[in-house]
Amino acid sequence: MGNARPLDQALQHATTDMLNWLVADYGLSVNGASHLMGQVVRYDVGNVFNPAYTMVCRIAKKWLPARAAPGARER
Repeated sequence: MGNARPLDQALQHATTDMLNWLVADYGLSVNGASHLMGQVVRYDVGNVFNPAYTMVCRIAKKWLPARAAPGARER
């Protein structure tokens, strides 16, 4: 989820947080996470009222791989 002003910055924060989460918790490479997100990510607008916008980046669970062991990374 990203909360910022202007709207494109909120979208960027939400997208970056999703990418980092996929890398950290699912062991995907940055490249692999980017490809996955490019195909299946969905955005919801949570708030468009001042002082900031809220964007939610989500991926359906059916598209997520099994969680990686702590410290594991995709090769």
